[in-house]
Amino acid sequence: MKKYLYFILINLVFWCQMSCTSEPPAVCDCTRNNVRKETAEFDEKLQKKCDRYYEGLSENEKQHWVDAGAECLRNDPLFQKQLAEKRKKYYQSEDYLYGTWICVASGIGMRLKMLSGNTYLWQDDLNGFSTGTWQGTNKSLTFYEMGFPTGTGYIDIDGKMIHSVAGITLIFTKEN
Repeated sequence: MKKYLYFILINLVFWCQMSCTSEPPAVCDCTRNNVRKETAEFDEKLQKKCDRYYEGLSENEKQHWVDAGAECLRNDPLFQKQLAEKRKKYYQSEDYLYGTWICVASGIGMRLKMLSGNTYLWQDDLNGFSTGTWQGTNKSLTFYEMGFPTGTGYIDIDGKMIHSVAGITLIFTKEN
């Protein structure tokens, strides 16, 4: 019986030292692993180790961990690829089209406000204000004033609206 208790005690001490002295996981390893959840590269054991370590941190340490993880993501090619795909998908969504777009060309400021109901408001530094309608999708837009087509446009992969009016191409960015 003593040998059995002694054996258990030695094992307990051994496992405690192994778990107590193991190094914490690296922030970038945890972050990169988390990005790969849906891939064959994902390591479940590492994820559990990262989760346990993170839960043991103070609130201040957790914030530093998150900040360091964000820096790791900036250098992770898989994350950057996933982010670009999400942006492209968002840029092609109907919700992205609506709102105010701004452009400055040859010192002239222009604002284009895309509204639901396929209407828009145009304001520029020269002619002031006009309104019209539009048809199409983010990939192919046609703008009309008083029923006549006045221009075409589309949203590019960088989220900019490329708008062609009377042979002039204007590049609008979305106002935040």
